[in-house]
Amino acid sequence: MKKLLVLVTVLATSCVFLMGCGSKGDTKEEKQTEKETTVEKTGADALLGDWTYESGGFTYHFKDDGTGVYDIGGEEMTFTYSATDDVLTISFYEDTDPMELDYEISGDTLNVKDSLGNDTIYKKK
Repeated sequence: MKKLLVLVTVLATSCVFLMGCGSKGDTKEEKQTEKETTVEKTGADALLGDWTYESGGFTYHFKDDGTGVYDIGGEEMTFTYSATDDVLTISFYEDTDPMELDYEISGDTLNVKDSLGNDTIYKKK
């Protein structure tokens, strides 16, 4: 039974790699070029820089070392952060419990869901 499973796996893999099953006829080079032009930053890389609340007064500054500053009208709160493609985890130095927030980036817009599920929109500076 194990030999049959291995054989089926090998055949399926061979089909994908050797024959291009499911391909639309694009060459390997065309696919690689397309992939390179459509790759966007995700996770923590996409957050780097300054994001200002759309109504003003609040700014996140995400640094590439995993730290940041949240500016609230001139009062700054420092934090550490990490991010996956859809969850932002922030730990403010003054607080012991990290916050996990759903977020989404589209162009120069950062949409962070607050603890009640409301959208909070920030714009890239």
